[in-house]
Parts: sequence; structure tokens; C-alpha cells
Amino acid sequence: MDKCKKFFKENIFLVITIAFSCILLFLLKENLPKVIVLEILIWSWYLLGKRNKDFTSTSLLLILFVLPFNISIQLPFSGIDPYVNGVFTNYLMPVVHILDMAVGIFLISAFLEKKIVKRDLSFPILLILLLSILQLLLGGVTSFVGILRILIYLLSFKIVIREVNLNKSKQTYLIVKTLILIQVIIALLQFVKGSSIGLPFLGESIFSAGMKGSNFIDISGNLYIRGYGTFPHPNVLGGWLILILTILWKRKEGLLFMLIASLGILLTFSRVAIFLMVLFWILMLFEYLKEKKKIKMFSFFPLVKERISRLFSSGDMAVEDRLNLLEVSWPILVSNFFLGVGYGNFVKEMGSNMPRTANGAWLNQPVHNVFVLALCELGVLGGIVLGYGYWDVFWKKGFKINTLRKGFVLIALVVIGMVDHYLFSLPQGLVIGMLLLSIF
Repeated sequence: MDKCKKFFKENIFLVITIAFSCILLFLLKENLPKVIVLEILIWSWYLLGKRNKDFTSTSLLLILFVLPFNISIQLPFSGIDPYVNGVFTNYLMPVVHILDMAVGIFLISAFLEKKIVKRDLSFPILLILLLSILQLLLGGVTSFVGILRILIYLLSFKIVIREVNLNKSKQTYLIVKTLILIQVIIALLQFVKGSSIGLPFLGESIFSAGMKGSNFIDISGNLYIRGYGTFPHPNVLGGWLILILTILWKRKEGLLFMLIASLGILLTFSRVAIFLMVLFWILMLFEYLKEKKKIKMFSFFPLVKERISRLFSSGDMAVEDRLNLLEVSWPILVSNFFLGVGYGNFVKEMGSNMPRTANGAWLNQPVHNVFVLALCELGVLGGIVLGYGYWDVFWKKGFKINTLRKGFVLIALVVIGMVDHYLFSLPQGLVIGMLLLSIF
């Protein structure tokens, strides 16, 4: 008995790995390639953690590595109607994302290695826990799962900021550079092919130029698919690449990979990401270079130029769609000012008032503004509680913009938050936002 306890204590992380591995086997019928990917990741985490003799830091590397891959599994809850106006809305379905698994492993590792302290369970964190219970009553299981996800992510980053220094890890930059190559190559192949390339086991969406629900641009009668990578939307890939540029800031050996990441941003045709990329390079040139060198852009640069110029004309409906969603959000906000409609329920609450796109399709998306979306779904009470939690994790020790890098991060967060929703509504967006905030 004593030998068994001793073995268990000395090999606790091996036991955890085997447990996760066995749980994943129950998903074999659903998607064999996806299970194989997850099995490789969990065993790679164990082997690297054993080598590093630090499973907490290794778990953060796991979070960084899986961040781009939109792999998720729907939770088997009955009684949930994911349809609004006859259109399936994935925001209404509770899911477990691969990031949830990675963050869970991080928290388990931090607990076993005694890197979680009592003060981590601070009053703001406990308030968010109460908020999650309130969300269960107001918005159902999906709302509860969503706020609980934010809670564990915030708790994890509280530990990350105190215990882990990513800037000193060579493995961090190896992972980042590897991911840049993977995502930009996938985006380039998608752009050239004009559709997805068949990587659903890595989280790639199914899309093609001209297909309903796909993100493509129509310029002079020609359709061009926007690069997704393995993210659910090109804008999210653009936001992730902006995060990558920020991580590689002031690393001269990362210049080539910053250029590759910038190519990836151009492939997304995300105007916000392109604007931030240009600002990034202006700041980099201001800080590092004395003389500008003219660089000839790729052949699709004119497409990007026209894409941006159409922002200021009537030929692009993206701005009008965002304004229509903002208009619909106002009555939702006024009617649910104090408690909100429940996390993830904005689309459902629009109901028959949901606006349509220029093509007549239902615009079944959240309002593209994280601040308005948070108030609509959580109300003033939930917004204050969540804001208090973010302050406790990221700004309690002070908020200083004393470098160009921090100034860029602030601008990026505000600009993205004003015109999109993924920093609040998607697991990948939450982690992208928290990684940017951790720079302060």
C-alpha cells in the first residue's frame, strides 16, 4: 500500500496523462484524426514537462501551441435550441474547447507544484464565480459555461503573471515561429485554392469563395477567399498575428518571422489587423531604423489596397452590418440594463429583430463591439464584476504606458474591441486578449 502511494506521488503527472489519454479514447467514434492530434499533444506535454522539470511552465507552452487550433467538442446537454430564425447559431451551444483542456492542465499542474496560493482566490475571482451561477439562472447552461471559462482563464493568467516568465524561454519563441509558419502556409493555400484545404481535425472551418457563411471578398467580379488558418474567422487569425508581432517585438532574430506574420495578416484582408500591422511597423521603424527601405509588396497588394479603400465607399457592407447590429443592440441593452440577457445569448435575444445582410441572409452574429456586447449580455452588474476581475489580474499593480510596445497593445485592444467581438465571445479571442493584457 505504501509503495503504491509512493509510486502515485512520484508519478502523479504520468497518472494525469494516462487519465486524459483514456478519456480521449471515448471520442474515437466522433473523430479519429482529432483524437490522434489530442493524444499527441497530451503525451508531448508530459514528455516536455518531465524534461523541463516544470509542468506549470510547460502547460503554458501547451496553451500557446494549441491557441490557433479551433478544436472543440459539444457538450451533450438536452433542451438547448441552437436555432434563431431557422439558422443554426453556434454561440448558443455549450462546448469544451482545446484551450479549456490546456488551461485545466495548467491549473492542475500549478496546484500540484504548489504555485497556487490562497490570495489567487481573491474577492473579484469569487465574485465572477457568483456571476457564473447567476448566468446559469438567467441564460442557461451555455451562459454558465461561458463565464466559468472566463473565470478559469483569469485565474490561470493570475498565476502566469506571477510564476512564469515567457520572455526568457527559448521554447516559447520556437513554438511561436513554428505556429507562424503553419498558420501562414495554411492561409496562403486557402487563398490560392479559394476554399478550405481539408484540415478539420486541426479546427479548420469548411468554406469556399461564394459559399454562404464563408468570408470572401468580391473585387471587380472576382471572388477571393480570406485566409482563415485554423481559426473560426479571418479576423481572429489577424488578431492572433498581431499578438505574435507583439510577442516578437525587439527580437532582431525574429525579423523574418515578423515579415511572414505580416504576410499572413495581408492574407486575412482584415482591415483592422492591416491597420495595426502598419502601425506596428511604423513604431518598429521609429524605434530601430534610421533609414526606410522601400519593399516591393506581393502581387495581391492591390487587392488589399482596394479592400481598405472600399471601407470609405458604399461598395462594402461590412460597416453597414456593424452599424445595424449596434442599432439592434440598443433596445436589448435598455431592456436588460441591470442583469443582461446572459452570456452568449445576444443573437438569440435579437430574434425577429435580427438585421439582414445585403444579400438578404440573417446576420446571426453578436454585435461587433466587446463593450456593448458585454453590457447587453451581462448587464451593468455583470460588466462591473467582470471588469473588476480583469483589473485584479492585469492592472492591480499599476497601469503604466511607458514603452511603445505597451502603447501599441493598448491601441490594438481598443481598436479590435470597438469593431469586433471575438475578444469576449470566443475562447481563442479571450486568450489572445489576456496575453496582450499580460504585457502591461
